[in-house]
Amino acid sequence: MRGRKPTPTPLKILHGNPGKRPLPTDEPQPRQGDVTCPEHLDEEAKKEWARMSAELEPLGLLTVVDRAALAAYCQLYSQSIALGDLVKKLGAALFDNSTTPPTPYPNPFIAALNRTLKTMHAFISEFGLSPASRTRIHVAPQKKIGIMQRDRTA
Repeated sequence: MRGRKPTPTPLKILHGNPGKRPLPTDEPQPRQGDVTCPEHLDEEAKKEWARMSAELEPLGLLTVVDRAALAAYCQLYSQSIALGDLVKKLGAALFDNSTTPPTPYPNPFIAALNRTLKTMHAFISEFGLSPASRTRIHVAPQKKIGIMQRDRTA
């Protein structure tokens, strides 16, 4: 499929339907409910799951079919912390001690960290959580917005 990815309807609603186009009525409606944290996540990823799910569920952006995507994001988050710690510990350059004098080379964990952060950003944008997208979200405090209760006239 060519062109930009379509914006999910819940995000259009949260943004106030900026294009003012009619919202789709035939879009799949994933079931909302208790989306539990997968057991296979490590402790840091589970903490991120708790933090993110508490923010996404009230907005209607976390459904039972989103579990794997959020789990992948949380595992990437945990991985980024571990890689960041390695970079702090080892520094930006490592040294090949088999040569005299030792030859510096870039720390490969920096490249791995950058790839992890780039992939995390892709997941963040899927959930509409980048700083740019947050500035466009306007939620009425008295109205709970969810996929099943959305206002089709917005």
